[in-house]
Amino acid sequence: MVHDFIEKPAILLSGGSLMNADKMVGILAPFIGDATWNRVAYIGCANSDKKSSFDSACSLFRFFGATNVDFVKLAQETIDEASTKLVISRADVIFLSGGDPEVGMRWIQKHNLTGFLKELYNDGMQFVATSAGAIMMGTSWVYWDYPDYEGPPSLMDCLGMIPCVFDTHGEEDNWIEMKTMLQLMGAGSIGYGLAKGCIVSADSSGYLENLNNKLITFTYG
Repeated sequence: MVHDFIEKPAILLSGGSLMNADKMVGILAPFIGDATWNRVAYIGCANSDKKSSFDSACSLFRFFGATNVDFVKLAQETIDEASTKLVISRADVIFLSGGDPEVGMRWIQKHNLTGFLKELYNDGMQFVATSAGAIMMGTSWVYWDYPDYEGPPSLMDCLGMIPCVFDTHGEEDNWIEMKTMLQLMGAGSIGYGLAKGCIVSADSSGYLENLNNKLITFTYG
């Protein structure tokens, strides 16, 4: 697959109730337009490569014309790096699933794929990312070593394709992860919360287009 080397803005989605593929289709359709989705590379390591999540996403991809959907399994100790990169690079669209952004990034970092994915994005690959995947497109995420936000929080690097930090559908816990992340980043930090149902177009300059008015801006200090 030869790409045109013109950056395509990423499409970032909040999950929650939108995990139903039919609802996702209704929201995405006006923004996809005539884009070609013949081959999709599905990266589901944020949910530990759960097959049910892959199966659900496939109906979304097929609505937009995908005839081939490659399940790129990264949630395992070893991968065939060459064949994995080939499968990903020949796609028209790379889809980053929901799940846990810390888990997803740990697997991507383990297999040394951060730079590879970022290069594809810069060279014109279309990325679509939902929930944890949307967070992973940004620069950083916050995590705790223990459940229920116990222990000191820390920052971890994400893919860094979009020079912003994100959180998704954090309404129920009052966006605790976003607020903690900004506190760790220091005074003047800005982050963006994708409320349930939010859809955003984002590019490597940090420009965000709030496509349905559900993007929330957070500041610290």
